[in-house]
Amino acid sequence: MVETIRIDVEPGPAVITPLVVLGLFALIAVLPWGLPTSARFVLPMLPFVAIYYWTLNGRGFMPPVAIAMTGIFIDFVTHGPIGFWSMIYLIGHMCALWLSGRVSETAIGRYSGYALTVTFLAGLQWATASCYFFTWVDWRPFAFGAVVAMAFYPALAFFVPKPKLEKTQTP
Repeated sequence: MVETIRIDVEPGPAVITPLVVLGLFALIAVLPWGLPTSARFVLPMLPFVAIYYWTLNGRGFMPPVAIAMTGIFIDFVTHGPIGFWSMIYLIGHMCALWLSGRVSETAIGRYSGYALTVTFLAGLQWATASCYFFTWVDWRPFAFGAVVAMAFYPALAFFVPKPKLEKTQTP
């Protein structure tokens, strides 16, 4: 027998909430906040908070198309290289899918998986930016963005309800 997890996908808040939260975080990320250049990677990491949360809690419910479009939207609005944030978000989504069965179901287990993923993504952002500009770029903005993104995850995890999942067994 194979144990499967079914997501209750009837139209309503269970389907719309992840996409609305992702959209709101993307809008917050592109607003002109007047942050210093050392904090330029803080805001684009906010949508990843929603991506990781809903991927892990929704058992992969976050659609990859929505993730890619969010990254392209952020790239266009911030005048960055097209596909940069889509790549970062989709790789983070794959990491979250991989971790979904491997991290503990406790809040500390989920957060430690998130911290590991964000740290990996910060390194990937730095490496990609260094390759893009053909020079070693400063790593501190990426590290600062990762630390701030780690601080936002508990707030989202506390205030947003988890989707209802039902376990079923199929022969």
